[in-house]
Amino acid sequence: MKDAIPTRQSRVRWIGAIAVAVAANLGGVARAERPLAPVAPMRLLNLGDVRFGPGPACLPRGAEEAVIEGDPAHGASLTVLRLPEGYRVPWHLARTQRLVTVLGGAVMVATADGGGRVLTAGGLALLDGDRPVRFTCAGGGACLIEVHDIGPRRLTYVDPDDDPRRLMPPARRQ
Repeated sequence: MKDAIPTRQSRVRWIGAIAVAVAANLGGVARAERPLAPVAPMRLLNLGDVRFGPGPACLPRGAEEAVIEGDPAHGASLTVLRLPEGYRVPWHLARTQRLVTVLGGAVMVATADGGGRVLTAGGLALLDGDRPVRFTCAGGGACLIEVHDIGPRRLTYVDPDDDPRRLMPPARRQ
């Protein structure tokens, strides 16, 4: 009979365990009600809906760009680039991770170690930003690529003479 009567110490343990369980459950409810991150309003786009403007200053002339989401100069972004046939982005480092998806045409992605591959519509390149790459629109016609930058776009050209920003006023260099 003596074992059936809870001691003060065992009551404190039970109360503590119940309090922890309740707090954990309430914390889970609170987390479920909060969004994980700010989310942009939903949009449904076909390529015909995308409006292109001039390409960014960090790319050679001839590229056209549409910013779908974010701000490439200051944070994560989703952009679509339209590149004319034969267009080349010289050897460069991105400095952030990015995912490039070919939407149309054929893009040769060359790597500094001598590797590389021609990617066609649906092809993907996951780039870590630490290794030099070169892009060439290599198919019969223009290329369309989608770029997901994980952070701000910071292209550094292996040969500084390849950087189109070198002749621009400082205010336009992005």
